[in-house]
Amino acid sequence: MEEIIKKIIDIEYQAQAVLDEAKELKEQTDKELQEKLKALKLKSGMDAKLEIERYRQQELKEFQRFEEREAEKTQKILRAMEDRRREMADKWKEELVESVLKR
Repeated sequence: MEEIIKKIIDIEYQAQAVLDEAKELKEQTDKELQEKLKALKLKSGMDAKLEIERYRQQELKEFQRFEEREAEKTQKILRAMEDRRREMADKWKEELVESVLKR
């Protein structure tokens, strides 16, 4: 009987050792998973920031191209207006003088 009790106690110690080892392994695994999760979140955040920066750069380039096109259009209109003013300046002066003199 005493031998059976010793075996039961020995089995209990072995079972407790297995449970302690499983608990330690669980804690270690939890810690590793938390570290991996933290690294993944950091990487995701960095990836998102990089993607946002790429998008911002693309939008900036598109806006600059738009701005250049609009500036070219504006310059073309201004040149046309200046050409028209040069062509018509003498005629407009004469018409203005005539208009004033007729009053």
